[in-house]
Amino acid sequence: MRAVLVLLLAGLLLCSCTEHGQQPRTSFQDYPAAVKEYLDAEGRLDLPSGKSWPASPIPHNDSEREEYERFAGTALAELFYFCAWADTYRVTGGSIEAATRISQIKGMDVYRNRSDAETKRLFGVAAAAASRGDSAGVLDSTHQLCG
Repeated sequence: MRAVLVLLLAGLLLCSCTEHGQQPRTSFQDYPAAVKEYLDAEGRLDLPSGKSWPASPIPHNDSEREEYERFAGTALAELFYFCAWADTYRVTGGSIEAATRISQIKGMDVYRNRSDAETKRLFGVAAAAASRGDSAGVLDSTHQLCG
């Protein structure tokens, strides 16, 4: 996976808070709640033909009590969806359906609420490139986001 994806994942999956800048406890949830969010998002997002959701969608260490930022599961599912359609765009040489699905990212939680400025910029570049049929622009930005 690429650095942006790793940074996004690290920002979403938190094991503890520091004393400074601690968020309210209501903004965190346990592993089962994060997985439920992911599965709920799976239910509303259609993957391309031939693609399937991962069996273990969220990294987890059974030996520790991990806490996850609320909506981390949703954001991870949306990122997986985006990357699956980006790969389909690449394989099909820029199908209209894949371009349409890539362009939907700006309406998703992972873009609106869970991404830093650089990640948003890359999502935006991919969406704009897909809208105008610019395969090179889509591939460059999605390569940085998805690996």
